[in-house]
Amino acid sequence: MPLGFFGGGPIFGPWIARRRAQSFKPSATGEKTEGKGKKKKPEPVEKLGKKQLEEQRHIRAGELEYSGLLRKEIYRERLFAKKLFAFFALACVATGILAASIRPVDPQTAASRSMLTFLTVIFFFLLVNFSILSIRVTFNDVVVRFGMFNFQANWADVTDAYVVRAKDGAKNLYGIRMQNLPGGYWRIIYSAGLPRVVLRLKEGAIRELAFTTMEPEKVLTFAAECMRRKRAAAEKAGEAPFQ
Repeated sequence: MPLGFFGGGPIFGPWIARRRAQSFKPSATGEKTEGKGKKKKPEPVEKLGKKQLEEQRHIRAGELEYSGLLRKEIYRERLFAKKLFAFFALACVATGILAASIRPVDPQTAASRSMLTFLTVIFFFLLVNFSILSIRVTFNDVVVRFGMFNFQANWADVTDAYVVRAKDGAKNLYGIRMQNLPGGYWRIIYSAGLPRVVLRLKEGAIRELAFTTMEPEKVLTFAAECMRRKRAAAEKAGEAPFQ
């Protein structure tokens, strides 16, 4: 109970304070004493160094850095593909209405109805899967997902990054597609509109990854920092520098 709410506080308060001060007087060696000449035990943290503490907790610095830093999500973005959603929604509704309006009076109309029903299911599947473009960035890699398809690029394989803002005809189509590049390589595009960030890769058949983002400057900033970290780690390990 605080002394302010205790009736004997004005009388016994100074005496209690003096007793507490005497019990913690410093000794000649500079160590604090407690009670009748008892030395205060040092805290365990003061005895153990950083390395000993990590070994005591069964955590290694490399494992801690990999699990806590490289896999840490530093940026996430979800984009709703309005035009793609509208197209698949209209196609799903149209084929569904046509399939419901056909009466299977003969084998030919029954086959048409089955085909329209199958198309309705396909368009509904595309409607559900290809409406959201997801971007996930960590210090280790970037993962772009559109529906059930995704592409993962390690920052150690990325050599450059830039932004595409201008409309370029057929290249501005929505969805996932591939484009030819000089040398027999490919560019994969996850498009839900503009602007798009393009990452250049140094290995593999796919040498460029392009994806739509509403925060291109922020994505480029994270990309530059992640590439810088990978370069520093490669140089420290004695590996070949980025080309």
